Amino acid sequence: SGLNSNFNGVVCDHFAIVRVSHGFPVTIEPQVADEYIVLHKLAGGGSLQNDGSHIDMTPGVITVTSPGQETRVALDSNSVNIVVRLPRKKLEEQVQNLLQKTIKRSVVFDMRMQPHGPVAASWAGAVKHVCDQYELLRRLPGAGAGVEPAFAEYMIGLLLQVQPHNFSSWLTRQDRAIPPHYVRKAQDYIHGNVAEHISMAALAQVTGVSARALQAGFRRCVGLSPMEYVREQRLRCVHKELISSGPEIRITDVFMKFGIYDFGRYAHFYKERF
Repeated sequence: SGLNSNFNGVVCDHFAIVRVSHGFPVTIEPQVADEYIVLHKLAGGGSLQNDGSHIDMTPGVITVTSPGQETRVALDSNSVNIVVRLPRKKLEEQVQNLLQKTIKRSVVFDMRMQPHGPVAASWAGAVKHVCDQYELLRRLPGAGAGVEPAFAEYMIGLLLQVQPHNFSSWLTRQDRAIPPHYVRKAQDYIHGNVAEHISMAALAQVTGVSARALQAGFRRCVGLSPMEYVREQRLRCVHKELISSGPEIRITDVFMKFGIYDFGRYAHFYKERF
């Protein structure tokens, strides 16, 4: 009795934004979460220890913890915090979609966001905007659930843009933004013939450049070889088909539908990717 806990915000399958004030000291013992957690200190004090690093949690400080990092949080009785939780799978899928390639490492953010500047203001404004819009839309019959993935994608995209992480340089490389015409032509051909047998010789013939030039163009602009890009598109098609089909669907039938006959190898790739 006498406790003054207050929790409110947005909690759904795709993300969570929660304003938390306890009215008493709280210590969250070391734990490893399988999600990205952004903590914005609005009032009060405390500390955060993360994989050997220590941050004093004063008003205005924003921290970002990544999956696999052991985190301990201590908050005083005056603490008021905005906590945003983003699923690891959703965030890393968005990075893979942006890169058009499968990533082998987890995305790890710098732990402290630049406080009291445009980055912090942009993040705080986005959080408020999502909460406000979600509250309005959830009053419309059937609208709330439909917008949840879009809001999650928006929050993840903003975090990837404003907060440095170990894939930042890949996402901001200018030479990847505008691939040469022969790379775009090869991509169009792959997308239109993903279920057919596609070879380097066929791609070279379609684009009118040598296999060597095509390899170099894909590596420079896409970060994958042409055949790795073919594999990635097939995996995407398989995933889309599986999630839109019923439980009776056989994965081998889906593989064959998209020109995949090396089942064991592609099953391994699919498990890594999704």
